[in-house]
Amino acid sequence: MLNASSEQRPALVEDYLRDAIAHILQIDPSALAPSRSLLDSGMDSLMIMEAIHQLKQDLQLMIYPREFYERPRLDALAKYLAGEFEQSHGLAQQPMQEYSGVKPLEESLTSVNAIGPAVSRSFTVHSPLPQVPLTNSPPGRSNRQKAGPMAFILSSPRSGSTLLRVMLAGNPALFSPPELHLLPFETLGDRKRQLGVSHLGEGLQRSLMELKGLNVEASRDFIQALEDRDMPIEDVYALLQDLAGNRLLIDKSPSYASDLANLARAERCIDGAQYIHLVRHPYAVLESFCRMRMDKLVGDGQQSALDLAEKIWCASNENTQRFFESLDQSQSLAQGDLLGQQQTSSRHYLIRYEALVQHPESVLRSLCDFLEVPFDAAMLEPYQGDRMTDGFTKLVSLLG
Repeated sequence: MLNASSEQRPALVEDYLRDAIAHILQIDPSALAPSRSLLDSGMDSLMIMEAIHQLKQDLQLMIYPREFYERPRLDALAKYLAGEFEQSHGLAQQPMQEYSGVKPLEESLTSVNAIGPAVSRSFTVHSPLPQVPLTNSPPGRSNRQKAGPMAFILSSPRSGSTLLRVMLAGNPALFSPPELHLLPFETLGDRKRQLGVSHLGEGLQRSLMELKGLNVEASRDFIQALEDRDMPIEDVYALLQDLAGNRLLIDKSPSYASDLANLARAERCIDGAQYIHLVRHPYAVLESFCRMRMDKLVGDGQQSALDLAEKIWCASNENTQRFFESLDQSQSLAQGDLLGQQQTSSRHYLIRYEALVQHPESVLRSLCDFLEVPFDAAMLEPYQGDRMTDGFTKLVSLLG
């Protein structure tokens, strides 16, 4: 594939796709007409995820369900993937694009210790973020009971939150599942409608499989029943807490920090929530975001992957800072420097990704003190044991 010309590559990709998808569907490849929708040929969401996983292995190309659903015909998908393959492997001749980032981070970052000031400087061209009340409930919520204490990991995507989550999952005093993606929504019905076929909702399913000992089908049916009841999100958290027993629930979903309204909802849904702010140097985040083609997952196609990655990094960290300022004001606490003192409040705690990977034991011991749970040495062996890293669709921990 790498040695083929640009003219030859679409046909080669089409032949590859025909064989791979026919194998998944267990039909003869000749039965797949190039102009017919693969969805009409029997492809369902799990089969699409299997095809995506195969593409990643064979072509070293990460694609997302959204890209498949937008081009369900074999010929259209093959032509699109041939172009993406060329770009991903540096085979395409691309025109120079003027960088239009918020403010070039090169101007404001000379070391990892400059991240804090860089957040504010890089974000200044955006309109001021709204002041979101932390306690006032929207209509229809005033009578809802809050869920019990738990902790949230807040970060931008590709900041290492999956590693931190898996480390925490090694502590028997914690229940640290894959991304739950609950806070942006009022109810599970709302969540189902908005997440659609993105597969970002499957962290909740994996959590219930673990907590209730269910298989994939039974857990899907269980969630469907909760969605049909339109269960409020705070009740979902309460259910998870009840099933987790004495373990402290950890919710690691990098999408939360992108919107102050999500963070305000955490205060309305959870009684005494704690927050872990994970910050990674933006250069590493931007590289990972672009390499994983995450603009195809969260972008609108109107800006480059690099522009989008920088804006998301700035927005996520700026939102988190402003949210913590609101918490500190309500508690009459002074805010600490972003990369100075690790612990700045009884409610929020800062971790640098670079410190986590260089000095994991000291960082995790301090974090356990913050969460008021005993340290466990198994946290230092993130690839040992069952920590819900099997991801039955391979996308459960994608954003981390």
